[in-house]
Amino acid sequence: MQPRFEHTENNHFKWGWGDTWWGRPSKTEQYRIHLGHTRRPVKSFREECIIAAETLANRATKPIIVGLSGGSDSQMTCLALREAGVPFKALIGRWRWHATSEPTNNHDIVTAYEFCKKYGIEYLEFDVNVDEFFRTTAVDRARTYGMCNARTIVQTATMDIVGDNYCYIMAGGDVMMYPWGAIKARRHNLPMLTDRVTEAVWTQKPVPVLQHMLEMGYEGTSKFFLYTPELIASYLTDPVAQKFIELQKSILVSYCSVTNMENWWMCWQNLFKPMMTFEHWPEMIPAPKYTGFEGMHRSYGYPGKIRVYQELLNSATQGHSDTEIMITIPDLIRYVTTAHSEEDCLIGRGPWTPPQPNKALEPVEKELEENQ
Repeated sequence: MQPRFEHTENNHFKWGWGDTWWGRPSKTEQYRIHLGHTRRPVKSFREECIIAAETLANRATKPIIVGLSGGSDSQMTCLALREAGVPFKALIGRWRWHATSEPTNNHDIVTAYEFCKKYGIEYLEFDVNVDEFFRTTAVDRARTYGMCNARTIVQTATMDIVGDNYCYIMAGGDVMMYPWGAIKARRHNLPMLTDRVTEAVWTQKPVPVLQHMLEMGYEGTSKFFLYTPELIASYLTDPVAQKFIELQKSILVSYCSVTNMENWWMCWQNLFKPMMTFEHWPEMIPAPKYTGFEGMHRSYGYPGKIRVYQELLNSATQGHSDTEIMITIPDLIRYVTTAHSEEDCLIGRGPWTPPQPNKALEPVEKELEENQ
């Protein structure tokens, strides 16, 4: 299958199994990805966001709409389009347990509405009945794409609402920075010199949301911040990002044990990344934000439902795949800033585990019925 749209510039971001690009998960082949390389001097993060927005808009044959959650990533995407002089609308989604329940993401969309009012942005609204989605579409889609994350799979419902009529942009693809960690090093059979391996790494699992966009023939991207190699490089080489990488090793070695390294990414997400993004986009509206689905983990009168949904997906896909790309941030910087061919790709560990009929699904479905 070949993309009918440039979901990244020249479709430089490729994924696939074995020798085939853009394919669905394979039960026998290794996962691999390819990123393109920079072809000009890299500008600042803000400038590269604007260039990427303009480049994407030039490819579009349909009106542009941006998924506006209220967080900094979607705000930056909107501001980049605005500064590039590109007309667009915002799309504000409301996640509801049922048709008449209050949105579980009110804490996010209040900022989205404020942002649209501040900048005079026209917006569309839509509702997703989360319970109905998980009872009908979600399990089949999870089996098709090997998608285990209950928060992620809902995003495919969002693009189905606008996909045929708009070029839909999701503000994903920002590079999260994790510590390598002794646990992950052992899991992936990677070399260790000590019990505390603290280098910053990027991990990339399969991309089912973008796979859905490709297979449905929708215009747009779910990976705006991977849209060009130059944008990736500007993000990784920003002085704030480099300071985080510099400090990470000394702080982790001094104060953190191997067992709590897994939560270190929150230091990047909640401290250093806001420092970087607000330095470049000071006109953004500050707002607490991570996934937008925090409300689904609270009661809202339906305790435990998100757990039930997650178990449905785990049963359909036999849990999380071991498929994962992992590369240190310095190596990733070298990769995207050095000329290389399509054959120079990053290889994931292990084949995807195919879903099998699972008797565990039956009691989960029963519990879902009881919670109705």
